[in-house]
Amino acid sequence: RVPGIDAVVPVARRIGGALGPAGLHLRPYELRVVGEGINATMRAPDKAVLLITHYQRLLDIVRPDYVHILSGGRIVRTGGPELALELEEHGYEAVAA
Repeated sequence: RVPGIDAVVPVARRIGGALGPAGLHLRPYELRVVGEGINATMRAPDKAVLLITHYQRLLDIVRPDYVHILSGGRIVRTGGPELALELEEHGYEAVAA
């Protein structure tokens, strides 16, 4: 059992999201509900969240403290929320190099 997933997936399913082989598929308002739930969890004093995503629309809602870029199983770059925006604008190859 993964507590974060145990909390998010039932909410997503209840509001109509679908969990498929490519992940959780949500409409924009559903994404906001899930994102706000992640924000509430990660800001709780006794919680931490490891969020792995390629989805900038989720990061528009969930503001991370740190962003890490992985390549070849290693962290090749670390930054703040602005790094995710740079990645979106310039692409993985340019940012991870």
